[in-house]
Amino acid sequence: MLGFNTIGKTYLKEIKKDINIPLITSYKNINDNNLNIEYKVTCIYSILVNDATLIKKELEKPIIIK
Repeated sequence: MLGFNTIGKTYLKEIKKDINIPLITSYKNINDNNLNIEYKVTCIYSILVNDATLIKKELEKPIIIK
């Protein structure tokens, strides 16, 4: 989830109890193959655009609530 508003935050909090899959809001410490692929893609993209800060931004930036 890239970002959401207050209504979306409330909705996620409510459905968290009723679903059988985890809600992932940050993948910093999650061991999952898809997330590892996402990390590798970000690394490659950061090389292509010559911006080493992209990896740090993706791993450390909090969710933006508007």
